[in-house]
Amino acid sequence: MHPPRVCSGARQPQAVLKYHVVPGRVYADQLENGKVGTLGGSDVRVRLDEEKGAFINESRVVTADIETTSGVMHVIDKVLLP
Repeated sequence: MHPPRVCSGARQPQAVLKYHVVPGRVYADQLENGKVGTLGGSDVRVRLDEEKGAFINESRVVTADIETTSGVMHVIDKVLLP
């Protein structure tokens, strides 16, 4: 019995990772409602909710503005799939 395939076709690991990255340093206070292009070539949708916080597609931002050597990271509660 073979394990199920987690990544196939458009959902190869590299495509999924690139879907989580946008060019430049984007901090939480710079976010606006609308679409943002990713390094994978597809857009993600940013939605700001005054009560629930920021969302990227259906994923909620749980921790924002983590400085790293290669940019700014925001932790979300779900994996984004292109």
